[in-house]
Amino acid sequence: MREFTASDFCKAFLSQLVLVGDRVLEPKSLENRRGFQNLINVLDVEANRAEGGADRNWYKQIVRLRNALQASNNGAFESFETKLRDLQTSSVMHPNPKYEHLTIEISPSFATAILDRLDERARRLVEDATNAFEDGKRNPKRVVAA
Repeated sequence: MREFTASDFCKAFLSQLVLVGDRVLEPKSLENRRGFQNLINVLDVEANRAEGGADRNWYKQIVRLRNALQASNNGAFESFETKLRDLQTSSVMHPNPKYEHLTIEISPSFATAILDRLDERARRLVEDATNAFEDGKRNPKRVVAA
């Protein structure tokens, strides 16, 4: 299996969002930041689970992924936003110069094709992370424990 990079994860995350009916991200909004933190917590849980496992490569990939996407010291998710903006030519459209809204420009069939290329473990991780993201947006008091 080839390495599961932050770019791979972001493209899969956007694809999963499309499949659950979410086509716009507002990365600077409080709701989305809560969602991003929940998503990072899912990556922490997976890293903890993988740490003692036989597949050290998977563990290293998850740690690199979490480190690449986690919040900075000021609580913003600049690295995550940058990774999402890097997909603008293929998956995301930015209708304004301040990048306050990211419109996901992936059809459901293309989203499914992207997700079908993932192995089962990566697909499950993306689904869990997306569900946690959505839950964090809707429920301010519910945070996925890391």
